[in-house]
Amino acid sequence: MKKTMLILLAICFLIALFSGACTNKTATEGDPTGAPTQSTTEAPETQPPEEPDGVFYNLPVGKYEVDEKGVPTAPYVYPLPLTNSDEVYTYLYTSFMPDSFPEEGYSALSYPAELRNRTGVTIEYVVVALQSLREQFPILLAADDLPNVIINAKGYFQGPLTSGVEDGYFANLYEYREYMPNYWYIAHLHPEDPSYLSQLLPEDGMLISMWNIELEPTYYNGTATRGDWLEKLGMVNDDLVTFDDIYNLLKTFKTEFDCDWPYMLISTLDNYGFFNAMDTIPVIGNTLAALVDNGQVAFTHTRTQDFNFMTLINQWYSEGLIAPDWMSMDVIDRSLISDGKSGVFGCVATEVPGYEPPNAEVADPDMYLVPLHMPLVYEGQTIHCGDLRKRVSNGSWTINAKTENIPLLVSYLDYLYSEEGGFLSIWGVEGDTFVYDENGEPMLSDFIYEHPGGMSMALCTFMNNPLFEGGVSNALRGYAYPGGDRLKSFAEYWGDYDYDGAMQWPSSITFTPEQTNSLTQYSVDLMTYIRENYLLFVDGSKPLSEWNSYVDGLVASGLNECQEIYQEAYEAFMERIASLQ
Repeated sequence: MKKTMLILLAICFLIALFSGACTNKTATEGDPTGAPTQSTTEAPETQPPEEPDGVFYNLPVGKYEVDEKGVPTAPYVYPLPLTNSDEVYTYLYTSFMPDSFPEEGYSALSYPAELRNRTGVTIEYVVVALQSLREQFPILLAADDLPNVIINAKGYFQGPLTSGVEDGYFANLYEYREYMPNYWYIAHLHPEDPSYLSQLLPEDGMLISMWNIELEPTYYNGTATRGDWLEKLGMVNDDLVTFDDIYNLLKTFKTEFDCDWPYMLISTLDNYGFFNAMDTIPVIGNTLAALVDNGQVAFTHTRTQDFNFMTLINQWYSEGLIAPDWMSMDVIDRSLISDGKSGVFGCVATEVPGYEPPNAEVADPDMYLVPLHMPLVYEGQTIHCGDLRKRVSNGSWTINAKTENIPLLVSYLDYLYSEEGGFLSIWGVEGDTFVYDENGEPMLSDFIYEHPGGMSMALCTFMNNPLFEGGVSNALRGYAYPGGDRLKSFAEYWGDYDYDGAMQWPSSITFTPEQTNSLTQYSVDLMTYIRENYLLFVDGSKPLSEWNSYVDGLVASGLNECQEIYQEAYEAFMERIASLQ
């Protein structure tokens, strides 16, 4: 029924918009209309055939050891090429910088060309302009013209991907798991993280997408302070361990350096994880934020831990350590940093040079920044919630269920999860997108680092794009350029703490339609109540003595009902995770 409805709705668009552009034999890459275009390059000559008919396949099935659950015991090393067959697979692709493609199309770039040369697999890239991909995807779907490999299907398919399998659009890759030893091995590396395996296996016995896996999850942002001021005080950032240390530092900044409002609080309270050691996540978002305390679901902004956080912030505000107009600051006010009016604030590592001379006009030419650790309530504390690092990125591969020879295609994609294939997808081709330094470490080439389109865009164009494609990624690659080591050290410093995730709400928990409808009845009112009341404790507009009354208002707005729904979803999730482990 779903397929019939889609076809009826889309047939008129197919005639008007495509005029044949979505078929396998029309259009060229870079079509300014945004319609799908294609790039085809023949597979290279390969080794002599090993079978009488002249075609061979180097597929991994049956060539590696597994444990009692069928999980590979080690990464798999692919013998290459995978094949010398003349099969051609189509691949839905998009790019931030399609204008950077050569005249021959995306497949002529060094990365896809090298991938083809190594594997012997021919890929025909169906390039859709990024701005029109959301519009084009349902049309391709309704026309039964989806390419063999689909990037980021979850972002464009209407409804759960499981229904896409049931309706015959997407292949259930669980049936081909023996052809993906590296992905299957990586998928089982973190049994302590329930969200990890759950995202990779959304339902028992079903694997729909091969996700992009971050090899070295890292912090992109954190909190920084004035290193030059610490130096004048005879201190280093390692001296600042607890909230008491931070409090004393803020007071010293105010008295010694005439720093008006040493801590920069913004209207969302905390986007940088600075207060996570207080066993809560203070940031004010658009939805309820849940935690799990000894198996019981609780919401932030409602608990004793939140009262403790607000007591601390109220003290800082009362003592003039926070700007009186903090509520008007949705983002960090750079001018306060440059003028020396604030000295502890959140930032992204790559933003650091923009705060310092000569890149910024500052009151003190000796100014420089250093990272701060997440402060602890007491020394030796293990943090239980709020870690911002992700093991699974946004990108993924899904395979059209009508694809011929899925085992070869799955093995081809799995090669990019191997050590050799992963290095290629992360760094690209030596001499073009990376070079080795004097220590033998890969560094981004000048072509990438100085690209006129921006380094970040170049990284996603000339190598594997973790925002859209499956495979593996390494966020620290973005610091592999002259001077990047310092910024990399910020990211590594922010992530240097003891963490067990014991209170973290699993991000891959989903709700049934009935649960979602019930939550909708309460969550809007609850979030409105929190925004209108919780923030008033900061400056004392609502005295802390009214905390219990505030919580009573939450209960009257549906807090307990939401908590019951979240608890049901959590327990169902944990039961399923237990069956997967």
